[in-house]
Formats: sequence, C-alpha cells, structure tokens
Amino acid sequence: MAAFLDAANRRDHAVMASHFGTAAGPIGNRGGTLGCAFRKVFSWIGLGDRCLTAQEVELRMDLMAAILAHEAHRVTGQATVAGRGRPATRVEVEMDTVTSEGVPVPFVLILADGGSWLVEEVDLAPLTGD
Repeated sequence: MAAFLDAANRRDHAVMASHFGTAAGPIGNRGGTLGCAFRKVFSWIGLGDRCLTAQEVELRMDLMAAILAHEAHRVTGQATVAGRGRPATRVEVEMDTVTSEGVPVPFVLILADGGSWLVEEVDLAPLTGD
C-alpha cells in the first residue's frame, strides 16, 4: 500500500495500476488481446466485465492520484475483513494533505491470485469532503 501511495504522489499511473486491482490481479494487467476478447463477449451476457482500455486505467489512476496527494501518511490500524472468499484486510491510514492533517482514509487490501497484496478499495470521501 505504501508503494501505491508513493506512486500516487509521483502521479506514476503505471505503478499505481500495478498495485490496485481485484483478486484476479492488477487493474493494469488487462489479460492480453485474447483474454480481453473473451471478457468482452462474456460481459455481453452478464458473466463478467469487459477489460478496461489503457486510457481508462490511466484516467482512473490520475483521478485517484489527484485526490490522494499527500505530504505524509501513517497506518493507524488494520483488521481482517470477514466473509470474503480470500484473505482481505481493512487498513486505516491517516493522511496529511496540504489543507488537513490526520485525515482517516480506509483502504481494503486483497490477496490476489499471484500472491501479492493489492489495493482493492479506497474510500476517497474523507479527502473530498463528500
């Protein structure tokens, strides 16, 4: 998660995309042409989601990077997320931004198929005021 937040500060979209995703893997790994073709067909019949384009991934990472810009961050707590099909952990991070200190931002990390932990969810509302 620290690598994801550091990449967000640098607006390094590729590194962010390699640390953000689901149990299936990073959002930046789109599965190649054939894999995306199958996903697209299955999405037509409601059996999955289509692959995101490289441009869509970059735009999503850029938006998150803009919101997650910070001067410092600290992990203040973590707990196992119950009821998931695989290991997942909720991590509470306090972020110091240009305008606020100690903003609590919850993250959910999930153990992906490849064995790495990925950021699966980020609650951006505390940083946006929503």
